[in-house]
Amino acid sequence: QTGIETGSPRLIEKYMSGKALPSSPEEWPEIVRQSLGILEENGWVPACTTINGLPGEEPDDVVRTLELIDEIKDYKALIVPLNFVFMEGSHLSEEKSFTAEDMLPEHWQVIGECLEHDAQVSREMKDSIQMEGSIKGRLLDWLTDYLIGNGEKYAQEMKEGSPPADYDEVSQHTFPECLERREVKNF
Repeated sequence: QTGIETGSPRLIEKYMSGKALPSSPEEWPEIVRQSLGILEENGWVPACTTINGLPGEEPDDVVRTLELIDEIKDYKALIVPLNFVFMEGSHLSEEKSFTAEDMLPEHWQVIGECLEHDAQVSREMKDSIQMEGSIKGRLLDWLTDYLIGNGEKYAQEMKEGSPPADYDEVSQHTFPECLERREVKNF
C-alpha cells in the first residue's frame, strides 16, 4: 500500500513533512514517481491512496494531485481516492470530515481519473490471468468485466467535474450517513 495522499507539496509540508524525508516536501511528487517506478521494475502492483479534502486544501492543491495522477498513469498501480475523515485522538481530530457535499469539481475529477486508470490497470491484470473454461472461470470473467465497465461508466462523468448522475440513488445504499462525529464512550 502506497500512501500518495496528495500531489501538493504545501499539504505534505503542513501535515506529513516526515513522509518526504530525507528529501524536502517540495520533492514529494518526484518521490512518488520514482517509488512507483521502482515497484513496477520489481513486479509489484501497489494499491495507492490519495486523500481528498485535507483541512485547508485549496483548489490549487487538488490540481496538483490531478497533475501527479496524470504523471503516474503509465505505472501499473491501483489508485484509490479517499475522503479525509477525522480520527479521535489524532492531531486533526477537531477537523470536519470531508463529504460529497464539500467536493469541488476538481475532487470529482480526481475520482474520475483514478477510476479510469484503475479500470485500465484492472483490465490489463485480468487479461494476464488465464481464466479457464470452467463455469467458475467464466463467472469470474463476467464479474470482472461488469465491475470494470461500471467503473469506466462513472469515470467519464466525474472526469468532467460532476458526480455521477445517479449519485443520490447509489449513495443512499452504499454510503450511509456514518461520518458524523460520535461521542467516544468508555467501557
